[in-house]
Amino acid sequence: MQVNDFFSLISGNVELIPMPPQEYHVSKVDIRKFDDKLMVDENGLPVGKAPSTKTSFICKEKEPVLYQKIQKLALKVHRCLQFKDFSMIDIRVDSEGNPFVLEVNLFCSFGAQSVLSAHAQKFGWTNEKLFQTMVNNNFRRLL
Repeated sequence: MQVNDFFSLISGNVELIPMPPQEYHVSKVDIRKFDDKLMVDENGLPVGKAPSTKTSFICKEKEPVLYQKIQKLALKVHRCLQFKDFSMIDIRVDSEGNPFVLEVNLFCSFGAQSVLSAHAQKFGWTNEKLFQTMVNNNFRRLL
């Protein structure tokens, strides 16, 4: 499963920037359960990622065809659903290398372990830059 994050940056024109796809290493025979995603405390509140969560980012240079297919699909979904600043798109890649959309999310966290923060960091952005970009985009839309 890959997850993509996107931001529209307004610098005269709207520019959609796909961030590097992140791959979740999942079992081919089991469904990924809650316990495979998060660790929780005695109150059921999340305290971190589950130890079994293994991820990596897809390397554009090592897998250019897959990387491009994922980015193209995610941008298309983002535009079709008329999202503004970001979207998180869960994608499954079949055994022949064809990506298809599982779900789309519009929630985010700026927590140190959030998917959004991980993608921004991989892209070279800090959480502050990420947040400031969203704030700036909203202000520009008000004008």
